[in-house]
Formats: sequence, C-alpha cells, structure tokens
Amino acid sequence: MVLSLGEVISDFADAFKAVDETRPQGASRRRTYRPGIGPLTEADALNRVLQHLKEGTRPSYYRDASPKRYPSSRKQCDLVIPGEWAIEFKLLRPFVITAQKPNIGRRMCFTPTQATLAP
Repeated sequence: MVLSLGEVISDFADAFKAVDETRPQGASRRRTYRPGIGPLTEADALNRVLQHLKEGTRPSYYRDASPKRYPSSRKQCDLVIPGEWAIEFKLLRPFVITAQKPNIGRRMCFTPTQATLAP
C-alpha cells in the first residue's frame, strides 16, 4: 500500500471540509463559538477528521493511523499512518475567533514527513 503525498493532502482536505459541514461547535469555559471546525482544538479537529477518514471511501489507508510517541521521547507525533507518513499538524487562523480583527492566529495545516517511527 503506497499513499502519495498528493493523496494524503487531498484526503485530508476533503475530510476537513466534510467535518466542517457537520457544523461542530467549539466552546470554552466562557462561551460557545459559532458552528464550524475553526474554533475546535487541534486534537479535537484531528480526531474528528481521522474518524471521518476511517469511515470514508479508503478506510484501509487510515485504519491503523493514530498519534504515536517519538522514539526515546515523551513527545508525540500528531498522526502516524504506519509505514507511510508521520504528520505534525499546526493550527493557523488568519483571524481571531470572533472575526473582529486580523491576527496571526490559527488554521489547520500539516507538515508531512516520511514515516520514521517504529511501528
């Protein structure tokens, strides 16, 4: 099973869009945000996207995908597709959640690397 970088990017783009269309609603201790994937935490957004991929049209590619610890470290890689890719996700949002003013902020993006983690 070979999963190209283009396929990973396309699959994740489709999955982020599909999850966003379910209108999930993020919340903090002080407020509930408007529906959409934007206000979700990185971990929550990634969990929802990965679940969508596991139930999607090519589940065999993502069936065993999950976060994994780096060798000899307490730190964890956000997502490992065994034998294929290790991916670190970062949140980047061009506006604050309230959309009041521009901000460096957060929006989902990812940095794929060839998988080097032990299975």
